[in-house]
Amino acid sequence: EGCYNIYREASIALVREPQSLPRGGSQRLQEALRASSAMGSARDRAWTMRDALDEVIAMLRGGSSGNDAATGSSVLSFAGSSLKWTSVDDCVMGGRSHSRMVVGPDGAVFDGDLIVAGGGFASVRCVPGRALNLAGAHALTLRCSGDGRTGYKLTLKTDTAMDGVSYQLGFSPPPGLSPQAVRLPLSAFKASFRGQPIPNAPPLRGEDIQQIGFMLSCYDAGRVDNRVQAGHFTLHVQSLTVER
Repeated sequence: EGCYNIYREASIALVREPQSLPRGGSQRLQEALRASSAMGSARDRAWTMRDALDEVIAMLRGGSSGNDAATGSSVLSFAGSSLKWTSVDDCVMGGRSHSRMVVGPDGAVFDGDLIVAGGGFASVRCVPGRALNLAGAHALTLRCSGDGRTGYKLTLKTDTAMDGVSYQLGFSPPPGLSPQAVRLPLSAFKASFRGQPIPNAPPLRGEDIQQIGFMLSCYDAGRVDNRVQAGHFTLHVQSLTVER
């Protein structure tokens, strides 16, 4: 309850001085204040306010626009995040690729080395320590930048197990260091199990998502994508927001 009260009072003070906030910042904080006041769990109230403050900070740093705040609500801010990431690389099938997620004040970096021979994928995953507010979502927006590679995927799971079916969608991060928005419709995610498509899997629903991850893979729908080259890779991720 103490954390919630601190975040709430800070947000109220900021809303009273809208000239100090980026465009859309005041609206984002007011939405969080209304939503948190209706929640029964002190933990959920605190995280709702923390997420809103993190998003406004990202706006002030130039990492998000007013339009993002008007159309979406924060799911995850990767900046200074306490999320616990686990590497799941192709060593499980005899490969030698390796990856990691490094968290910093401006976001997180998914990097490593992809070795195609004998393997061909590197990934990280996390199970957030709180419920994700994704009910009713029809798209996610990832703010990111990268190294110009193809083969990156956002992976989502509807359970907390490390193995099993995951829903994946490939994306091309804009090259460079300046994060930009990449829209990922939930209807476009495809179910996969150990690299093979699951055509009869149920559609992905936002309220079912329990695990989030990033992957670089030379496999797509069970086939090798020769455009994905071996070598070092770097993907910068800043935040993930939900569109309803």
